[in-house]
Amino acid sequence: MRRVFITGDIHCDLTDLFDRVKNLNLKKEDVLILLGDSGLEYYSFFSKPNLSSWDDRVQKRLREMIPSTIICVQGNHEVPFKEMHGNDSRIFGASAKESNGIYFVHSGQVLYIDGKSFLVIGGAYSIDKEYRQRKNHPYWEGEELSNNEMKEIFSKIRGKKFNYVLSHTSPRSVMPEEALFDLNEEPENRTENFLEIVKNNIEFDRWFCGHFHINKTENKFNFLSDKVETIVLSKNQELSD
Repeated sequence: MRRVFITGDIHCDLTDLFDRVKNLNLKKEDVLILLGDSGLEYYSFFSKPNLSSWDDRVQKRLREMIPSTIICVQGNHEVPFKEMHGNDSRIFGASAKESNGIYFVHSGQVLYIDGKSFLVIGGAYSIDKEYRQRKNHPYWEGEELSNNEMKEIFSKIRGKKFNYVLSHTSPRSVMPEEALFDLNEEPENRTENFLEIVKNNIEFDRWFCGHFHINKTENKFNFLSDKVETIVLSKNQELSD
């Protein structure tokens, strides 16, 4: 049996992550999935003294502490995976960037883990974009998928069935209102609107989101902050249609 563990944003706080998983007895054959804003690829395109090798050191430390396969979904507070340094690689049939043994899976890819399918769609809009730019904190224009990328992904997945969907933010209609910030301006919801279209045009069993820093389950949707969801897979399971 293989276990898949899924949890929310850690923003490079490895102590927080270790606290979440310390009683799980993680093994090499297990899989740990971070639903975006891992912060493991944060300073790569940001020139500040003593920070050029920060990402590398944090990634190596994480690999030393956790023996499982580590997979990251694209968030918004981190370098877009298509721009990050690393090796082009594949993990469970999906294309990804690999850095220090950690896999950063590209949006639109499908992980096939022991007969179950996991659709990955990352990215989101940063509501603190202006603040980050004003303070000279890292910000990336590619934090959301482009319109062309959305169209390409949709054309590939439309009408298909997936056991699980892994995204950073959520479809617009299920955004947890209690977790939204009170802003003077209406935030952009390009990614949420796209995920709403995806939701209405695919079949899925469960959907996991990070981003909102809330632990909540509503119907098929699971919002994860520091909670860890566990999926136990049998290696002889057949892939669902």
